[in-house]
Amino acid sequence: MFLTGPEAVPLPIDPPIFVITAFNPFGTALPPAINEDRHFRLLHAIGELHAGLSLIETVGGSPDGQWEERGWGISGLSTEKALSLARMFNQEAIFCLTPEHKQVIALSGMVCSTTSRFL
Repeated sequence: MFLTGPEAVPLPIDPPIFVITAFNPFGTALPPAINEDRHFRLLHAIGELHAGLSLIETVGGSPDGQWEERGWGISGLSTEKALSLARMFNQEAIFCLTPEHKQVIALSGMVCSTTSRFL
């Protein structure tokens, strides 16, 4: 199921969906086993926030297929809570998906880019 790109499907949970990964903090490539451990620690951190969140597992990657990272798409969360989770796992930014757009949001809260979710 593709959430972005030319083959994107309707969003499976209510928007906005914040997509956060715990893989490769600050772009530092980690061994697969460490990334997997971080992925499930992020899931645990999400679970500690409160009930009422909707969650889907995601896989993001580069258009050329050179890298992929697992993450979590979360609905029912404020932007600040999503950024706080990303900070806990030393990420540089998060994605925010709406029915029409994909945004990249830096940890400062600044929207770095807004593009069509279907590009």
